[in-house]
Amino acid sequence: MDMKCPKCSAVLKLNEDKKYTCEYCKSEFDASELNKKINSYVCKKCNAKLISYDTINTCIHCKNSEIEVKTIDNFNPSYIVPFEITKEVALKKIKKLYKNKWLKPKQFKNIKNIKGIYMPYALFCYDAIGEVESECDTKSSWMSAGYRYVKKDTYKVIRGGNMSFDNIPVEGSKNISSEVLDSIGPYNYKKSKPFDFSYLNDYISEEYEFNKEELLKNSINKTKKYFIEEMEKDITNYNDIKIIDDRINLNNIKYIRILLPMWILKVDYNNKIYTIAVNGQTGAIEGTIPKSKSKALIIWVILFILSFILIFTTEYLKVTL
Repeated sequence: MDMKCPKCSAVLKLNEDKKYTCEYCKSEFDASELNKKINSYVCKKCNAKLISYDTINTCIHCKNSEIEVKTIDNFNPSYIVPFEITKEVALKKIKKLYKNKWLKPKQFKNIKNIKGIYMPYALFCYDAIGEVESECDTKSSWMSAGYRYVKKDTYKVIRGGNMSFDNIPVEGSKNISSEVLDSIGPYNYKKSKPFDFSYLNDYISEEYEFNKEELLKNSINKTKKYFIEEMEKDITNYNDIKIIDDRINLNNIKYIRILLPMWILKVDYNNKIYTIAVNGQTGAIEGTIPKSKSKALIIWVILFILSFILIFTTEYLKVTL
């Protein structure tokens, strides 16, 4: 049976040093490297499809331990942005985020569970042309015979234009919200590399949950928001503005599938999953840390007791003196 190159799928040849070489892409591998098999690990609870060379026993998203091993189904990224931030640096950034968070729950202390993962995204480029229809009001008032009169005039206002959009990121998985990328972005896409599986040797990735049509639909929703905001800037001298319709067409649509690096820490606290994310390229960090109710209660009790002692001592001194 021929051994195939993990990078380009060409047939490998065994050289005199007992290593396998690829004449096509000039890569070289030990037998131990080729024996590693990449699989898709499907969580039976949240349906996340995690891709890894190493065995995954617990879902990093929902902490469920019911995992099914399957062959890779829908994983065809074109590019990947490699990790530049190491685990050690990511841990330091989380510790800095924790600084002075005295009321953080104990569940957040074990930050070594942080995972390096390449999350699936799509980048869209296109030209948008359209118009936005709005209902705008002007108001004026005056006093007469002791009464205040208010006049409201309503106008139909249409603004149109065209815009070009480059590298609009759309998440290919429901397990990371768009708010996370908005908080830890942007990425420098110029540093992206053509994808090959060797980048996943020390990291996890995830299969795409959405097809091209679904990704484009999500991208259009983002684009409409940007387009409407820009058109609104040109609607002035009105007291109230209400958008009632928009007509936007896209041309020259192009897209690529790309994997973006993140260090992810997910913590289950009070039946809710909290996410702390570190940009694996720039080190930007985002995360919400709840306050422990039990710690807050303990501090309240201590302050109450100290206040009681202080008041009692003060009154006692007044009586004795």
